[in-house]
Amino acid sequence: MSQKHARLRALAALGLSILILGALVPVAAAASTEGAIDLSPQPRSLVGTQAVAAVAPASVLASTRVIALAETHLGARYQRGATGPRTFDCSGLVYRVFEDAGLGSRIAGLRSAYALYVHFRALRMTSTTNPLPGDLVIFGGGSHVGIYIGAGRVVHAMISGVAITRINAVYPRFTTYVHLGLSTLRLPVPGAVRPAPRGRGRGPRVLSVVRATVALSLRLAPSIAARRLLILRPGDRLAVIGVSRGLHNLRWLRVIAPSGRIGWVVAGYTR
Repeated sequence: MSQKHARLRALAALGLSILILGALVPVAAAASTEGAIDLSPQPRSLVGTQAVAAVAPASVLASTRVIALAETHLGARYQRGATGPRTFDCSGLVYRVFEDAGLGSRIAGLRSAYALYVHFRALRMTSTTNPLPGDLVIFGGGSHVGIYIGAGRVVHAMISGVAITRINAVYPRFTTYVHLGLSTLRLPVPGAVRPAPRGRGRGPRVLSVVRATVALSLRLAPSIAARRLLILRPGDRLAVIGVSRGLHNLRWLRVIAPSGRIGWVVAGYTR
């Protein structure tokens, strides 16, 4: 009987050893891959249904909104005295963009390039240096006006239509900038996604998952003039939550970056 008990104790010890060894192997395997980035495709069943912790920004720079709205009118025809939506003159484009952005009071509702020039010069809000995106650009002593978008460029309604050009390529010649302070003013984003209560609710609906094919700028809006939020690395996985068209019919994706930031990227640099 004692020999039988001894054999049973030996078998029990052997079984315990096997169980311990089985528990240690996956732990060691997990430790060896700690910190690795998982770039494997997500299961198809999760796409479009998974909850996302990140949320969209609740506000946007006024300059970003103004420039994005102006770019939607690129290619529109010129018509003297027109304020849109399909035809414009120079001041009509400025008036329509600022009204649609909810910023009509920033330009005092004025509809003439000369009136804008005289009004803001009297308020001492003009200078020939240090323009910021969203400022107005006055040409020919008030005979022409456009919107500054950065890097020495202006979006404006010319006789050939609404276009973006360099300031030094415009005739009549540059006179002054009107500094409106839109690069520090933030506006609420209509329908912005708010954080859900902890443990409840869902994030934006994920449409698909793509990867950056090059080092890629994540921007605040679907425009190359919009503020860069960060630089994505080649191979970064991006959750797509929206699609839009920008300048020259360029396709943009609204994505959630690996860091959780939400922004826009050019679709042609993803796959």
